[in-house]
Amino acid sequence: MAWSSIWSHFSNSPSVPLLTVGVLSLVWYVTSILNDKRPPFPWIRLPLIGNIISLQFSKEKAFVLFYKTSKKPEYDKVFMIKIGGLEFCVINHIELAREALMKKQVDFADRLPIYSLMEISQGGKSIALGQNFASGEKLENVVQKVTNQAIDLLKGKGNEAFVIKPVLELVQFNIFTGLLFGKEYDFDDPEFKQFMNATRDALDAFGSGLAADVFPWLRFFPFQSSGLKRLKHMINIFLELMEKELKEHKETFDAAGLDTINASLQFAIAEVIMHSDVQEKLATEVDKVLGSRTPARSDRVKLSYTEAFLCEVFRKETFAVFGVPLATTCDTTIGKYELPKGTGVLINFWALHHDPDFWENPSEFRPERFLQDNGELAPRPDSFLPFSAGKRVCLGENMAKSMLMIILPTLFQQLKFIKPDSFEFSYEDSGLANIAKPYKVCVEMRN
Repeated sequence: MAWSSIWSHFSNSPSVPLLTVGVLSLVWYVTSILNDKRPPFPWIRLPLIGNIISLQFSKEKAFVLFYKTSKKPEYDKVFMIKIGGLEFCVINHIELAREALMKKQVDFADRLPIYSLMEISQGGKSIALGQNFASGEKLENVVQKVTNQAIDLLKGKGNEAFVIKPVLELVQFNIFTGLLFGKEYDFDDPEFKQFMNATRDALDAFGSGLAADVFPWLRFFPFQSSGLKRLKHMINIFLELMEKELKEHKETFDAAGLDTINASLQFAIAEVIMHSDVQEKLATEVDKVLGSRTPARSDRVKLSYTEAFLCEVFRKETFAVFGVPLATTCDTTIGKYELPKGTGVLINFWALHHDPDFWENPSEFRPERFLQDNGELAPRPDSFLPFSAGKRVCLGENMAKSMLMIILPTLFQQLKFIKPDSFEFSYEDSGLANIAKPYKVCVEMRN
């Protein structure tokens, strides 16, 4: 058959338009990849859902998977992922994190309008806790009062093993209401129980990721996901409580840092149960510095081992593993790569805190890594950013540290935490946050 006949037959075939579109699409796809100057994508991006399947079927949590992926030479400590319609640059190394958060902090200072975060902050509005309100005598008195209330509850447990998480939640809740309204709740108060149950549900949903964050149009569907319903339920209960109390009070308050307190206390007590030598050192320091008197803010500089212990809790048990997602305010660069304006940015703080290039045996819990040979606090390590940095540093940092440095010495001054036979420590199944599962503990009064 002559070539002219073959071409005539082929050109009249109905499949030609489809084949042409396919070839052009392939050429466009290959060209776009070759011209893409952003960090590489480790996994194939599927239409609409991006890398969701790759992450969903991974046996490891997202922050661990990202860290291990970033160690591969072809990704050079940074890469891109696509979750639904959102694309993120994932930073897994302190050098690049400091470039984004400090050297180019204006370029990386924006926030993505993620639906769940917009819901929690009422459209992106937030009142930062003022320095004078978050410190001083009022803070000290409230924290001391609430901690002693918790100790009275713990004393009543005797030698029985019990789940300590609800008691620590009461500490968090009463610090919040004590600072805001001058009011503390009892452990069996229905309002407290209702709020904490709703908060647990919302944190569980948020930590697992909400579909409406990835596919915003889902929020308009009449049949919303259970996670989205739980988040809205918690917000409604919180607002009802605020409305009720604000009729009698005029102060405003931002709860930044309070979740950190709850999470840090749960991890801190778990660590002293698992490391009795650490608990002995904490008790020895508290006895030496405080004797029998109540801890005060001014004691913090003398409690070096206690603060080193707290820093090690922040490092090893990084709670907010990605912090709050950032976004670029303009076309910019990270390392040798380019990022267009509006690109989402995730800082993998867990990776920064577990990088063996900066931390010897990073999985080991060792407060001494934050101390000098003379027992005083060492300068802040390079790869340690528990509250982020730059323009987007956590506003609750000072409040959380101040409170914890009163709560922890008070607990170790009066109580000894003991590991029961039923003790088991593990993490919640969440790829977006590091959350301890409830565990049992025994307590003894110290002489």
